[in-house]
Parts: sequence; C-alpha cells; structure tokens
Amino acid sequence: MAYFKNMDVVNVTALPMVAVEEGLTQACLVGSIHQVNERIAEVDLTPKSLDNILKTADKKLLAELYQYPQFNDSMPNDLPNGVDFCDMVANVVRSERNPFTGKFFCSHKDLEKFLSSPPIRAIWLDSFWWIFHERYQRNREVQNKLFERIAQQYALLLFHGSRPHSEEAILKRLPSLLSKGLYTSFSCCFPQSWLNTHEFKSDICNTISLWISGIYPSPLGYDSWDYSNLDPERFWREGLISRRRRRRKAGLNQTLPLTRPAVTDKRVLSHPACKIPVMSSNCFNIYGKSPLLVYFLLNYATLRQCGRDVLITRTERTKTVPYPSLLPLPRSKVTESSLTYADVIKLTLCNMKKRRDNLLQLTQFRCSEWTYFDKYLAELQDNFLRLWIPHRLLIGICGP
Repeated sequence: MAYFKNMDVVNVTALPMVAVEEGLTQACLVGSIHQVNERIAEVDLTPKSLDNILKTADKKLLAELYQYPQFNDSMPNDLPNGVDFCDMVANVVRSERNPFTGKFFCSHKDLEKFLSSPPIRAIWLDSFWWIFHERYQRNREVQNKLFERIAQQYALLLFHGSRPHSEEAILKRLPSLLSKGLYTSFSCCFPQSWLNTHEFKSDICNTISLWISGIYPSPLGYDSWDYSNLDPERFWREGLISRRRRRRKAGLNQTLPLTRPAVTDKRVLSHPACKIPVMSSNCFNIYGKSPLLVYFLLNYATLRQCGRDVLITRTERTKTVPYPSLLPLPRSKVTESSLTYADVIKLTLCNMKKRRDNLLQLTQFRCSEWTYFDKYLAELQDNFLRLWIPHRLLIGICGP
C-alpha cells in the first residue's frame, strides 16, 4: 500500500490533472486539455527531478531518513507511518502458531489480550523508539527517558499480583514475543529499509533479553520465526521472485500458486553432525536479576536491596553450529559439516542393510556350495562302493 501511495505522489507531482465536470461542451473540453498541456510543459521531467520526487516519497519509509517525533512525557509515541499497533500484535500472535501441529502454546485470545494490555503496549512502543535511536539517531537523553519508562511499566507488569496460568506461560516467552513484535514493527513501518540481517535481528533479541532476564538469548533463535506473518511484504516479494524464477526455469505459461512451501525435510529438526563450537567462560548471577527491575528498585523502591550478588562461571557458545542447506547436494560436494545426525543415522542404517544383504548372499552361496560339495562327495562314494564291493567279492572267491 505504501508503494501505491508513493506512486500517487509521483503521478500528481509529475503529471498534474485538471478536473473536468460532466456535460461540458467540446470547446470547454478542448480548453481544459490545453490547460493540462500547459501544466505538463511547465513541469520539469528530467531524471534528476524525478529522482528527487522519489526520494521525497520514500523518505519516511526508510528508517535511516525518518525524523523522530518529539518525545512525549505523558504516553509512548505511536508507531510511524500510520502503522496500527493492533496489526502488529496480530502478526505476532499468528507467528506463534506451530507450523506442524497448528496449535498455540496458550490460548491465542489470551495471548492477544496480554500483548494488547497497556503495560506491554508501553514497553513495546518505547523499546521500538529506543532501538530506533540506538541504531539511526543516537540521543542518550531521550533513550534514558525511554528506558526509565520501560522499567516502570515492566515493574508494574510484574507487581500486578496473582495472574492466570496462561499469563505465567506468556511471561516466560516475553523476551521472544517482544523481539518478534519489534521486528515486525520495524519491517512494516520501514519497508524500504533492509532489516532482514543477522546484525539487526540479533541486536533486537539481545537487547530485549538482556533487559528482561539479564542474559543473552540462544544464538540464531530468530531463524525459526514465521516471517510470513512477521514480515509479510518481504516474504511475499521473495515468494514472487522465487515463483518467477521457477516459471522461467520450467518454461511454462501457467500461473504458479504463491503459497508458503511446506517444510517436509526432516533435516531442519536435526543437529549438524560436526564438532561443537568453542565454549567461552562467563560470569553469571544466579539470582538472574533483570536490569529493568534493578533500575526500578534503585530509583523508586523504598526498600533497598541488601546482600551480595552471587556470581558463578558458566560456559556458553560463542558461535553457532552452521545448519546445512535443505537443498540436496551433489555427492562430490557432500562434506562432514553438511551432514546432520539424522543423515548419519540414515547412512548407517543403509550400510547395515547393505552388509546384511551381503551376508545373506554369502550365506546362501555357502549353503549352495556345501550342497554341491555334499552331492559331489556322495557321487564319489557311490562310485567307490560300486567298484570296491565287487572287487572284494572277486578276491574272496578266487583267493589271495
């Protein structure tokens, strides 16, 4: 939709039109057309002018060029470019559906209600603008105000009191849910920016997880996200490009359906059969303090914290295991790192079957050979007895 709006701006600016009412005479119509031609002649249609128009139209759709609105002390600023917050919540809720079972980890209505609650909405929006400033327009003063309000809302969320079981399950996934929410918000607010990068997604996941739990999330956890719901425009665009490539490769004229490909390769659930990455030692607070709560308690709580932090050393992965591609590889390019444990098990079972078949063939050959040998030995014995017995009888009759 943003693209067509931009094209409307370009069309109105580059090709102005004059409204013509019905029932006008031919002379009036000719005069109106003459006015249109004069307007077109006045417009500069040079490539440079059109580039400036396109840049002006796309300026708000680029995060790098977007101008941050003034900080609002009373409430969080809305998402830019008219993006509806409820639509972003719906994107996250749909992305939580299990692609294999089609079920949610909790009631999708409870999840939607929780993510739409005032504290989560405030945390979501303020986190969006904090990351926006951190990456595109650094402003520590505004970022400090945003972080302070995020800490207040998070403490309010936790000190709410008793809550149903579904909210407890949602709170355990809160870092992941907020990370998905921020990614889909950036993708929908700034569709012209290239945000599908490891750096951008890891920054979002690391920031939210460190704020809430005080530890880094699992590396590359965003690889399992449902981008058809979180980034629908890019997913549709890439699907269209892929469909065109397949149509061009196949040389067919029929229209191929643009649907999400079903994941049928079980290797996505199997771990690569290779050496584990190098582990690093880091200190970890066993109390698992949240920086948001620590900030709130230090600045707003009357009861100060007492005691000491207990730090222990833990090991964590510094690099992730490279998962193999789902595309079949030629035999000449198959390496140890391109195999998963499922592949190794499958190859082992194939080798076992082949050895069993070879052993069965060898056993059958041995049995056939022994049968032939026994038969040949029996024939020799019969021939011997047929010659030996008459010979003995002849010696007995004639004497020595």
